[in-house]
Amino acid sequence: MRIEPLSFRFSGKIARLLGRESVSSPIVALFELIKNSYDADARKVKVIFSVPEDSEKASIEVIDDGDGMNLEEFKLKWMVVGTEDKEIHPMSNKGRRKIGEKGLGRFSIERLGRISEITTKKDKEPEDLVIRINWEDFEKPGTTFDKVTHEATLNAVSDEWHGFRVLITGLRDVWTKKMIQNFADEVSILTPPKEVGADFVVNVICKEYLIHEENLDNYLFDEYKYVFRSEYDGESKIKYSSKGRSRYGITEDDIKISSVIDIGKRFCGKLNFVLYFYPLGSGEERFYPEQTRQQISSELKSASGIKIYRDGFRVKPYGDPGNDWLELYHKRLHIRQIKYPDNNQVIGYVKITRDENYQITDTTTREGLIRNDAYDDMVIFLEKSLWAFATFRKSIEKKEKSKFTKRIKEKEKEINAAVEKLNISPDKKTDIKGIIQTLVNDAKEEISSEKEQKDLYRNLATIGVTAGYSAHEIRPIIGRMRTQLDFLYKDKDLSKDPNYLKRLDNIKELLDKNELFIDLVIGYIKKDKRKTKIVDLYGVADYIFTHFSFVLEKFGIEHKILNELKDSNYKMFRIDFESILINMLLNSVYFLKYKDVSQRKIEVEFNDNEKSIFVRFHDSGPGVPPENQDKIFYPLFTTKENEEGTGLGLTIVKELMETYGGSIGVESSKLGGLSLLLVFPKRG
Repeated sequence: MRIEPLSFRFSGKIARLLGRESVSSPIVALFELIKNSYDADARKVKVIFSVPEDSEKASIEVIDDGDGMNLEEFKLKWMVVGTEDKEIHPMSNKGRRKIGEKGLGRFSIERLGRISEITTKKDKEPEDLVIRINWEDFEKPGTTFDKVTHEATLNAVSDEWHGFRVLITGLRDVWTKKMIQNFADEVSILTPPKEVGADFVVNVICKEYLIHEENLDNYLFDEYKYVFRSEYDGESKIKYSSKGRSRYGITEDDIKISSVIDIGKRFCGKLNFVLYFYPLGSGEERFYPEQTRQQISSELKSASGIKIYRDGFRVKPYGDPGNDWLELYHKRLHIRQIKYPDNNQVIGYVKITRDENYQITDTTTREGLIRNDAYDDMVIFLEKSLWAFATFRKSIEKKEKSKFTKRIKEKEKEINAAVEKLNISPDKKTDIKGIIQTLVNDAKEEISSEKEQKDLYRNLATIGVTAGYSAHEIRPIIGRMRTQLDFLYKDKDLSKDPNYLKRLDNIKELLDKNELFIDLVIGYIKKDKRKTKIVDLYGVADYIFTHFSFVLEKFGIEHKILNELKDSNYKMFRIDFESILINMLLNSVYFLKYKDVSQRKIEVEFNDNEKSIFVRFHDSGPGVPPENQDKIFYPLFTTKENEEGTGLGLTIVKELMETYGGSIGVESSKLGGLSLLLVFPKRG
């Protein structure tokens, strides 16, 4: 028997579910209201906080000068939950791409307070509409959402104001000065710098706390050292460009770059990225006058970071203070071979559009984006862009240092020539030249010291890999030593125990293996290894494999070192060649663990010709597919599972090889796995 059709009904508590339990924070709730003002073509928005001593009387008022609504529009748009109006009409009258799509932003008001009074009016209409909503009415037992009614009035007005105003009382949060200031700081970066300009301005006002702020001042965008731009065309290509200011005779043409790379078709659409860089790090103190430096540093506290803007409006929380979502701090700390900036040295923004990037979507809490293929491809684009910027920055600063050193020498000659012309005694001339020479040497030493620090940081990355691996191996060794020692302590008469000497031999063997690791780590940081001298490449290889013999034995890995060199000496830092070998060795050990024991092999070959020394490093691991043979040298690229790899090992090797004018690449496999060819140019 057919019965009456059934339909869904919503409990009144749906207001709370879509408000307090969906909107993650009061600040996000206010941003939702500002988005609605933007969609309504508002030019100005005021967010006014009133925080009297009696917190029960506190209020928030949001006022805009947008299109406003009449009664019929309010019924059809604002009072319909999940309205499709913005899907049908995605563009505003001013041509803005509407930000809100789900028709749920109004429930942000419920998140903020218990009582709301809404006033709205269209331009040139004689009446405004006032609606009072008590969100507590939705909480009454047995209430269904559609049965709750709200008092509404039409009032004749004579003023010219039009737009939307909501007064929220019975606030659910205590708004402290710090909270309001944080909100004001976030509002200042709500729209991309220089992109929207005076077309959309948000004022945050709180008389009690003397706060009155608006969008970010353009002052910062006149004080950058470099501005870097990149664009993904939505098909396969990324285009880079950059310009900036420099010193020491580096011209603007030296700083400009323009290049295109092909990354293949991606799930994301067109992307635009802009990065402003401010030199505020160690060793960069002289770029700005002290007062300017302090002002920039102060303003960057709230403005720095890399943010996402979709259709001209910011997507939180990317680039919030402390939200280093692209891990710039990690890159700057661990990838020393190029010049990654710190998160607090940059203002960056990636611009996307909903139409071009429909697969990049919001989470249900309206804070953050869903991690999917399109999002991941956007991150890949940004990673490549940051790599290009860091490489560009390194090349410019290398030129700067070269010019600076040249200028020092020129000034030294000029000053010495001037001293010779002085009408003073030869002894005084000698004294003055001695002082000048001391100052010149100090300047040169400062440059040299900075380079040594960078080299040391790079080697410390390998120390970290080695020490970490050593700690992992030493822990079970120590455990077994304790077990053996326990046997000895429990023996009442050691001389009568036939296994006494055997246990002592076991302890000695364990200690010897432990000592190999300790020697390796301690030896790695010896100061003489950081001096350029003649290094026996074959001897260093033998040393490294000897000290890693326990690891090789543990995993049943056979190894050979074949030396066809008549002279294996090469002038370089010993620590650099150790870094190269350790990184390649540990990389191979990781992958050989997954091969059958009988097939685990590593082989190193040394040979040469008239121009170069060749070092070939082979293993019998799974190898590298052709599409990844260039990527394995990219920073942070790794195919290791469970986040075990850092993606830095082979990057460090490549950078070290380039330091000596050499190269590294993948060649045809000898043992069925990965084969790396290292080429060291011979120097006459």
